[in-house]
Amino acid sequence: MYSLTEGIEDLKADRPRIRIGRTKISNIFIDDEKISKNHCEIILERVKKSEQKENNQPPIAWLTDKSTNGVWVNGKLIGNNKKIKLSHCDEITLVEPKISQKIAPKYRFFFQYANMPSPLSEIKEIAKSYKIFGLANEGGYGQVYLGRNIHNKELITVQAFENKIFYDQKELEHETNKKKFLQSINKLKEIQSENLVRIHSVITTEDHLYIIREYLNLDDLSSVIQKREKFPEEEARSIFEQIIQIIDFLHENEIVHRNIRPEILLIKIIDSKIKVVLSNRGIDNLIPNNLSSYTIAQRTSTRAPETLSPEFNINKPCDLWSAGVILYMLLSGIRVFQEPRKDGLTLYNQIEKAVFDFSPDPFSSITIAAKNLIRRLLHILQEYRPTTKEVLNHPWMANRSELIKYECEDLDEYIY
Repeated sequence: MYSLTEGIEDLKADRPRIRIGRTKISNIFIDDEKISKNHCEIILERVKKSEQKENNQPPIAWLTDKSTNGVWVNGKLIGNNKKIKLSHCDEITLVEPKISQKIAPKYRFFFQYANMPSPLSEIKEIAKSYKIFGLANEGGYGQVYLGRNIHNKELITVQAFENKIFYDQKELEHETNKKKFLQSINKLKEIQSENLVRIHSVITTEDHLYIIREYLNLDDLSSVIQKREKFPEEEARSIFEQIIQIIDFLHENEIVHRNIRPEILLIKIIDSKIKVVLSNRGIDNLIPNNLSSYTIAQRTSTRAPETLSPEFNINKPCDLWSAGVILYMLLSGIRVFQEPRKDGLTLYNQIEKAVFDFSPDPFSSITIAAKNLIRRLLHILQEYRPTTKEVLNHPWMANRSELIKYECEDLDEYIY
């Protein structure tokens, strides 16, 4: 059992029964009121020699959920007093956060059978420095694994890309596309910021490219919005200011992200204050400024209109559009572009024409200044969107000490 939670040690499963819970007799003790006294049990069932399909077949591990707040295996809830057979490299999560005002911690483990190889162990450059626990997720461009640096015990993620993704539709420009991608990654690796997940190294093989980066066991902004539904303007402003500062940092280093979205913005709580960190889960979308795209963003709802055109004329303003989409969500708890709509407009058409509104519920109590900033960010024409510096100087952002209900005439210079 490999722990991904700070303060909880790994456990070698060398006994027939493993208890995880809130009592001192638990094999894995978690001092948290959300954890049941006997939260779950893992029982190792030896396979009879007569039934073994191979010599020294490992025992079968059964996990039983005995909790009030739940146990998840690979993202699926087990259910109280129900059990499931564990497979090699299964991910076990305790106490998924409920919809509330608080951000609950997640307790995550990876289960591995001792005599079975770890993922990516055949890659010497990875195996000599890292122990890989298992597959975290699989996206359109490859797999993301979780693991640990065997030298300093730091948790890491490994994103694996197949080299074939660098071919365009005509299977041309393979090396050029790969070179552009590596230039972006190396640029991001060089720049340091407390609001960016660190990239440790890049490993290339004949068939794959592996990016090894820092792992943070944090909720993303999308899940936080689902729990909170919406944020008061003062709190939304604090979060949004950090998002703009992240975008500004990237743009200062001539990097256009082009797919910033709530799912890749991680939320850390420090002294009861929210800190935003940009994950590298969307790393395949990072390109140097003014370079044409060679991959298509998979998430549509935060994409700018220009990313939908065949020419793909992408530049810094596309990240400001994404910021506007996120600000709308922070203040309302809902997505600005979504289906279905009464007028029948598809998601694509809504974005292409910048069709959105400020419904009385939940925008009746939102200040004019906030809505004005959203309108500016979601302008259909790139050249009319504000820069990061202009956003930070907007009246809604510039008056952080208290909320001011601006009259329309106070915003004349900001209205187009």
